Amino acid sequence: MRQKPGQEEVKWEARQESPEERKAMGRELAAEQAERAWQIWVRVKLGGEQRIEVAREYGYREGSAVTQALKRLEAAVQTQPVLAGRMKRLRRGLDDRMSSVKT
Repeated sequence: MRQKPGQEEVKWEARQESPEERKAMGRELAAEQAERAWQIWVRVKLGGEQRIEVAREYGYREGSAVTQALKRLEAAVQTQPVLAGRMKRLRRGLDDRMSSVKT
């Protein structure tokens, strides 16, 4: 683009967020979800939180309850296109929060 004067370059740049920033963004997105299973999925899969941390906050004694909730949700996504679309939108939503456009 530098060889083409007069044209504006739009550069997409992924932010280099820290694990804590990613967790915070995941928590924000999870808070917008009504169902507990989706909240858990967002925090663990998108936010990168440890299952045991999430389990304790939801009143479970160990992380296996979170693992089971994730398995049930991911199995439902395989058979229900509406849920698959929701999962895709949530992934994109977190990506949008972590990316910025620079002109």
